[in-house]
Amino acid sequence: MKWTMRRGPWHQFGDRSQTFAVDQLHDGIGVGAIISPRDLAFPKAIEYAGNYRSSDAGVLFDPQFYAPDFNNTKMESYSLAAFRGRTIPQLQAYIEHHFQDFVRALQEINASLETDAVIAPAVPYEVGSSDASDLNKWFLDAAREASENLGIPLYGTVILGRSTTRSDESMYAALATATSVEADGWYFINEFESCRVPCDQDEVYRFCLAGLTLCCMGRPVLHAYAGPMGLLSFAFGAEGVGIGHSQNLWHFHRSRWTAPASSRGGNGNAPPRFFSPPLWGTIVDPDESRQLSAGLRNQIMIDSPYYHSPHYHGSWSANPHLVYAVCSSLMEISRLRTVRRRFSASLDLLRGACNLHQQIRDEGILLKDDANAYQEIWLDVLERLLTGQAADYQYLALVSRT
Repeated sequence: MKWTMRRGPWHQFGDRSQTFAVDQLHDGIGVGAIISPRDLAFPKAIEYAGNYRSSDAGVLFDPQFYAPDFNNTKMESYSLAAFRGRTIPQLQAYIEHHFQDFVRALQEINASLETDAVIAPAVPYEVGSSDASDLNKWFLDAAREASENLGIPLYGTVILGRSTTRSDESMYAALATATSVEADGWYFINEFESCRVPCDQDEVYRFCLAGLTLCCMGRPVLHAYAGPMGLLSFAFGAEGVGIGHSQNLWHFHRSRWTAPASSRGGNGNAPPRFFSPPLWGTIVDPDESRQLSAGLRNQIMIDSPYYHSPHYHGSWSANPHLVYAVCSSLMEISRLRTVRRRFSASLDLLRGACNLHQQIRDEGILLKDDANAYQEIWLDVLERLLTGQAADYQYLALVSRT
């Protein structure tokens, strides 16, 4: 049986983002929510999952074994708690002796949340790490049994660690290992350096190449922890993307599961970073936005139900606005019928963003946070992908359901 996946942006949780996800899903912004045990205790997860489903949205549970020795109070409220706080070798030995307990825990959690599919736990694949590969096989077997018992799809998790994405050879080897066993879909995660927005051309290109390769296997792909990079995800054929409100959810880095859960960075009373879909990036409002000429400002500052420039709303208002702005734009792209059309729409948006950033530079305005550092690089990556991987896109058109 070939399962389908809800196409579009999924709300991927961090701290304090559940409530506005309920509101946005109610308004049709996003297709579902991905529960994070790091940030939401199990009783609350059940409550929120019911709210999401009442808006006809999907629900997924991300087990988050990315750093298996990490644990916190919220994670301890789930029946998987006994398996956390262990190194990879320790966890593998423990699962071997408690395999059915692990299956039952996955089954219980997904049944209680009434998820669309079972996401298999996984640790990042690394070059030369057979322990990670062996543990991920145990994880996938347990998730498969849970999904079969529940009668729902299995999404295999593919996490490309930093060492696997430094060359095409190591990237393809990791993908071959991760996909050596069948799944009904793929939950795809690419680890980047700890930067605000990935902008190394080779790194971004290899990420897109990995995503395209997964999509060509004929199963739907959800790019988790995508953030604004979801624009590239739909261009390489992904069905779903995970969108979070804060910068540590804009791309995956396992440090989020190694630092204490209670630690939070803060910018004090720093002015909000307003996400502008036409720029496909942020602009500090009002410090930078008020410097724009009236014509350019009207093109860039697109309001939302959460944020009306130039009225100051506080930094927190910029978070639900960002999710709304990114999700709304990606919803439009995801509704296009073919991968080719979604690719063209992403390309057009980036070309428009590069043009606007040039106009900003022409007006002598320098944006903070390197907010204009990646759009041209992403545009070059997509153009390079289209010419270099034309055969893959032809094949994808054949195996894709649209």
